[in-house]
Amino acid sequence: MEKRLSFSNVNDAINYYRKSTVLYAKLGLKNKPDPWDAYINKGQLNIVCILKALQPHFGLLGTEFNFIGFPAPLRMEITDQKVLYVSMGTVLNGDVAFYSMCINVLREFRMNTILSVGSKVRIEELPSPPDYIHIVPFTNQVRVLEEAVMFISRGGMASIHEAIYTLTPMIVIPVIPEQRITAERIQELGIGIHIPSDQLSESCLQSAIQKM
Repeated sequence: MEKRLSFSNVNDAINYYRKSTVLYAKLGLKNKPDPWDAYINKGQLNIVCILKALQPHFGLLGTEFNFIGFPAPLRMEITDQKVLYVSMGTVLNGDVAFYSMCINVLREFRMNTILSVGSKVRIEELPSPPDYIHIVPFTNQVRVLEEAVMFISRGGMASIHEAIYTLTPMIVIPVIPEQRITAERIQELGIGIHIPSDQLSESCLQSAIQKM
């Protein structure tokens, strides 16, 4: 199937090239940046900033790939885990219907909850929550995860690693292929539950939370 480029893809590529050009100039490099080089060529040493366990079929990669993990502390100071945390990341986080579903489901659990909705959602658009569900635009995610008994996420790579480092079980609801691959791997590793976005419903989310 032919993959079509959208204007957003083109704009992202142009912005990437411009930033690369500025970086080359600051570093005094004579060559012009080649964005495609990062995609189609590999170096003698390739440093991969994810955990090896999250790379599907990592055995197919040669010894020139060195998995160092996400650049975060290997282990944080874990406190009593008593908070349920929901965050859809910083990009794909404008889904009012999803947040409304979370509030409707989580009110039944009567558990201290932090719902981080970002800047694209007006909090007053959401259902009025009970006093144990706290809706905020942003929060210090690492600090919250240190106290979180569960993390509901889209499956962004940074968030996933932070949850692993803080030993926080996950429910992952991906919307793009990269997140789906990560969500499937998390379920295979037994550290979370994958809910495909086309199967998401209040009853499905409630069941996943109860199982977790």
